[in-house]
Amino acid sequence: MVSKEVIAAIRLRICAIGVLKVPVTEFANDPIAPRFKIFGTGFLVGPLTALTNRHVLANVTAYIEKEALPKDRRHLAFIRPDGQGIAESFHEIEKMGMATDPKFLDLGLVTFRANPDDPIRTLSPVVIRPDFFGQVGDPIAVYGYAFGENLLKREIGKRERTYRFGPVLQHGYISAIAPYEHSPRVDRLLLDVRTACGMSGSPVFDPATGTILGVHDSGFEDAVAFAIPLSSQMISDLIAVHESGSVGDRGSGAVAWVTRAAGA
Repeated sequence: MVSKEVIAAIRLRICAIGVLKVPVTEFANDPIAPRFKIFGTGFLVGPLTALTNRHVLANVTAYIEKEALPKDRRHLAFIRPDGQGIAESFHEIEKMGMATDPKFLDLGLVTFRANPDDPIRTLSPVVIRPDFFGQVGDPIAVYGYAFGENLLKREIGKRERTYRFGPVLQHGYISAIAPYEHSPRVDRLLLDVRTACGMSGSPVFDPATGTILGVHDSGFEDAVAFAIPLSSQMISDLIAVHESGSVGDRGSGAVAWVTRAAGA
């Protein structure tokens, strides 16, 4: 079972990553019109900084170029409780950074804009251990935007409308660890959860504590999910890579391997 406190804390720090098809001011006039195309998920790893997959950011860029949209349509969307309902806030992507070494680490970072009084500025980042701590059979949870915007909308009358807001929670366990179960270096996690487009970039976490174990990056036949294990050093390296690029450019470079914690 996933702790309700953990669910609440993780949910606040999760965002949908995508493209607004219209300007923010026009979207605000009809907020239940499904005009936010979601390419993946992200989560807070620093002030105004979210982690996702490199391919999510590449897909956002490709869509912007294909549709000839301005770059200020690239956004992150967060939700938070607001009285009896929720508040959804959109934040323009300011800068992207990507890991390029090792090549199989499909990781990317984005920084985003927020007004000085925006509640998003008060949120602490997620907790990531210095080393990976987990074994085959351990319970995990994954929280993200499975199927992108498709699970958020349905036909109402003769129009598609947004009827639901927020990510989808799944609960499973670690099925396997690459390169092997007790390797001192951990390259990949195989998870017993369903996988779908839009989940890319979702946090994989300990359901009891909320500690982040990895980031979902792909799957096999919608049956087995794959995740990249994370460490606090890897995130520090990625932030340094990200900061090396100027605003509007993509910083790129190497990040550390993830090692197993002693006794894990």
